[in-house]
Amino acid sequence: TKSGAAAPNKEADHERAAQAFEAAMRAGDRTPATRQLASLASSLHADALARSKRFEAAVAAYERALALGEPGAASSTTMRYNYALTLMQRQQQQQQASSSSSSTIRDADDDDDAPLAQLEAVVAADADHAEARHALGLLLLRRGDYETAASHLGRAVDLADGVEDPAYAERRYNYGVAVLKLPPRRSPRWACRCRSTSRPVAGSR
Repeated sequence: TKSGAAAPNKEADHERAAQAFEAAMRAGDRTPATRQLASLASSLHADALARSKRFEAAVAAYERALALGEPGAASSTTMRYNYALTLMQRQQQQQQASSSSSSTIRDADDDDDAPLAQLEAVVAADADHAEARHALGLLLLRRGDYETAASHLGRAVDLADGVEDPAYAERRYNYGVAVLKLPPRRSPRWACRCRSTSRPVAGSR
């Protein structure tokens, strides 16, 4: 079908564009504009590969994009977040393959290290990146770091655009799971978010 052919064609277009810019750089054109365009083309290629579930190739393309990009730029933060998600998707794909083939399954904590580091870098660059906060909180929850997980998940709730935000319910639920894992505390620091608003109750920060 036409729709089925569109994705591979776009994937190939982005790959050719990235190769062209990288060839220009090898030929001596190392201007910031060329580097930025090469980074963008590699990132778009990685996005297309990830949508096609070719996660191994997507990871490599994101790594090229990040190496070429300008550290700290908003575009690099977005690339890094997408890279982290792709690392997690690759991990899930590998675990499914290992399970079906009865191979040895790796320690989940070891597999989480790379996306964890990338998500931490995203949050360090953009403290209000709600999606990164939420993803980071879920990884930390899985690793048993409930207090830090609750901190990130709670902040993700705060950053939701009110209860009407489709992401609000999921974030609030996951925040509640993290809070329930915490030992009892006298301080209201971990008090649950109000139902009627995305803001924490008084004294919960």
